[in-house]
Amino acid sequence: MARRREVEIEGRRLGSAGHAVVVMLLALLIGLLLDAPGLHKTAYNESPGTHRSVALALTGALDSTSHALRLDRPRHWVKEALGRQGDDSINTVVAVPAPARVSAKEPKAVPATPAKPKDDDAAPKK
Repeated sequence: MARRREVEIEGRRLGSAGHAVVVMLLALLIGLLLDAPGLHKTAYNESPGTHRSVALALTGALDSTSHALRLDRPRHWVKEALGRQGDDSINTVVAVPAPARVSAKEPKAVPATPAKPKDDDAAPKK
């Protein structure tokens, strides 16, 4: 079997385009695994529909894999250092405020204060 000829330019060995594509895909996969909790929360917050269902299925598996490999820890540490550790949790509780209390008492009348009479004589005239 013939060996591939390696090309050197200015003392550097050139790689193939295939190697560059593999490196880019690996970088993308690692980035996805590091950001999986945020991606899953973003997918959850989308409006209901097919797009959301597919996104939840994909990011759910990605989030589980990231958690199993402990690749979600760096994101957690950064969020904790910034004081935003609860950002990635999905809260499904709907908080409804209690109705305002209605008082049956009559409103109190506010006494009107009489207007001060103008003291035109006290002001010095020029």
